[in-house]
This record gives sequence, C-alpha cells and structure tokens, in this order.
Amino acid sequence: MLGPRGALVLKSLTVLLVICSAILGRALVEGSVVGDFSAARRSATDVPRNILEAENFNRDRARIRWRRTLAWREKEGCDQILEQPHKYFHQIKKHYPHSVHLKDKDGLYTYWERPGGVDVPGLRRDGVNADKLFWHYIWHTEYTWQVIAPEDGAKVTVVQDYGGFTPEKVSMEVLNFVKRAVGMTSEYYPERADKILIVNVPEWYRGVYNILKNFMSKKMLQRIRIFTSSEVQKGALLKYIPAQNLPESYGGKSKLALGESKEEKRMRAYVDKLVKRGGRPRRRRWKQAAEAVEGIAEVATKKPHRRNLWGQLITEDIQPAPPAEEPEEAPRRGFWKQLLRQD
Repeated sequence: MLGPRGALVLKSLTVLLVICSAILGRALVEGSVVGDFSAARRSATDVPRNILEAENFNRDRARIRWRRTLAWREKEGCDQILEQPHKYFHQIKKHYPHSVHLKDKDGLYTYWERPGGVDVPGLRRDGVNADKLFWHYIWHTEYTWQVIAPEDGAKVTVVQDYGGFTPEKVSMEVLNFVKRAVGMTSEYYPERADKILIVNVPEWYRGVYNILKNFMSKKMLQRIRIFTSSEVQKGALLKYIPAQNLPESYGGKSKLALGESKEEKRMRAYVDKLVKRGGRPRRRRWKQAAEAVEGIAEVATKKPHRRNLWGQLITEDIQPAPPAEEPEEAPRRGFWKQLLRQD
C-alpha cells in the first residue's frame, strides 16, 4: 500500500498525464471554437481546413468527421450560444484565469491559461458548477473563432502557466472536467494550437514529460515546449513572442496585464450588453444594408469577403439602402361614427 508520499507522487503523475492530454487535444479555449460555422458554410461537403488537417487532408474521412461535428453542434446549440446571455462570465474569469492576449512573432493571437490560479471553492461559492463551466468553455471557444480570429484554419499559440499549481488542488471533479473538455476539443476543435508553451513547471515535471514523449506523435512533439521558472525569467519565451507583446512577469517588456487586451475588453463589453438586453444583440447596420442589396451572393463571389459574428457577408461596396416610404394609413372611423353611418 502506498504511503502519503507515494500517493502524492502517483497523483502528480496522474495530473500531469491529464494536463498533457489536455494541451494536445485542445484547440483554444481554446480551444479550439472549428472555423466559420455560419449558415452559408454549413454543408457536409464544405469542410473547414482544421478538420482536413486533422484527417491528414483525406477528404472522405474529413467529411465524415465534419458531419459528426455538425450533429454535435446542433445538439449542443453551438450556433446560438453567442446569442444567449452569459450570466456567469465574470465569476468564471475571476476564478479561472484565462484570456486572449497579444500576438506572437508569427502574427497569431496568444491564449493564456493559469491552472495554478484556478479557485474551485470560489467557483462553487459563485454558483458555477461543472456544467456551467463546460458551457462557458464552449462559449469562449466560439467567441474566439467567430469574433477574434474568424479566418478558416486560424490558429493560436497556447501558453499554460503552471506556477503555483500543486497536486493538492486537483479533485476528481477537476479531473472529470478536464477529460470532458479534452474529449470535446480533440474531436470537434482539432488543429487549432500552433504552439503550446508550458511555463513555470517544477524541474521534476520535465523528467516525467520525457517519459510521456514516447507515447506522443512527432507532430505533437513539435508543438510543445516546456520551460521552468528560471528559463522563463531568462527570456525563453522571447523566441516565440516579441518583447513588446510579452508581459514583464514572463521576461518581456509589455506592461499590459493578462486579461486587459482590447480583445478581452470587447468580449466583456459584449457580454455585459447581451446580459442587459436579455438576449440576441440588436440588428447591425451592415446586416440591414446586406439585406437591401439584390444579388449579394453574386457580389460575394467576385470580391474578397470576411464573415462576422453571425456569419453574414460584409463587402466594401454595400451601402445602406434608403428606407422605403410606408403608405399612410387611412384614418380610422370612430366607433360611434361607424354606428351612426350604419343607421
């Protein structure tokens, strides 16, 4: 039977194994949230690039996987999730530190997570259970890929900071959530992490990771880099993230705190407005303009376009049409006048 020290080591190995599985299967909060899912693209034959890449560009397998993804999205309501008020957004962000931050040297957004800062008791106090956290996970992923980086095949650089992380913080509830999230991202949001930088890990984690490397594919190993606290302070991350975009606490020159990027501020503003309105955002002017233009499909095929939050097309030459004049209503007769007229 294992003693206290042996049990702690075993639990640590279990935690590391789950962590490695998470970062390999994760597409960003992360994940991941598979390219443009607008109605115009929702075809089983129009497969997003990340799905193709996950299936080694085998189109037959990719189409089968894409159909499974569409069925899952329909079941989970992913296409409507950004229209729903997110009432626990601020509580989750407070107790589960994660954010989209400035870009790396390849022009990709960085996505930061601090597992050591997760406060499970705090989440419980604020009424956030595992199901609500998982819903947020999907929401955050959808917002990331539909709003922040909507391009087909877009990727991020994931930075996971394990400073302050201890095995004692891990419970079965946490492990079950991680497994659930890993299963979702690896199946439905693959090939979204360009690089995975694991920072501030204890020295002994590197030894365990060297063992786990034997079970990983070459493709996965090329994405992962592990750095101890001393290596981070010596500027190891500057190889991947420019100094002006890397926070000072990680060896850079940026004074912008994690969670304070313009993308995060816009995300908070969006959540607050949606909660205040109690549902879907108001119609945008560009949407009204697009609906007023005849032959928008023909215009879109001739000109580069991008897709926004709801997937409508935006083209530079679309101008709002003047509002149509409504015919004046004939004055209604009063009840007594109608009655007298009948006499």
